[in-house]
Amino acid sequence: MDKTLVLDIETENLGYDIMNDNKRIISVQLNDGSNQNLFYDGSTDSPLTEGKKIIQSKINEGFTFVGFNIRNFDVPFLNKFLDIEIPSEQILDISEMSNLIPIKEKIGKKRPRLVEICDAVGIDCSHKNIMDDSAEQFKNSSKCY
Repeated sequence: MDKTLVLDIETENLGYDIMNDNKRIISVQLNDGSNQNLFYDGSTDSPLTEGKKIIQSKINEGFTFVGFNIRNFDVPFLNKFLDIEIPSEQILDISEMSNLIPIKEKIGKKRPRLVEICDAVGIDCSHKNIMDDSAEQFKNSSKCY
């Protein structure tokens, strides 16, 4: 699997129902192991439309998209808000890996968040907090479309 791209999105959720209460994608983050790109809704420097073009190009090139819970979160929202469809065979969802079963049992959740898994095994996941903080600041300062 030499052609991989790590994918993470942040959304604006306005309620309790994650799938139905999200109003938009705030940002898309892509990392190919060498370069990290961040695309924001409403940005003139790194707009979501540019991220969409890159994702579509990587789909066409046969890249595998890697992420935590991307099959049930990121991919459906990319489809809903950006009209991007990543084929199932091009998705590697880390949250579905069998070696996470004992960690999920230890935490006591079937679908723990990435931060909870990292905490359980002693891995620093502060980069996720920085991303969440940035998304929150952007959400509070930008227009909703």
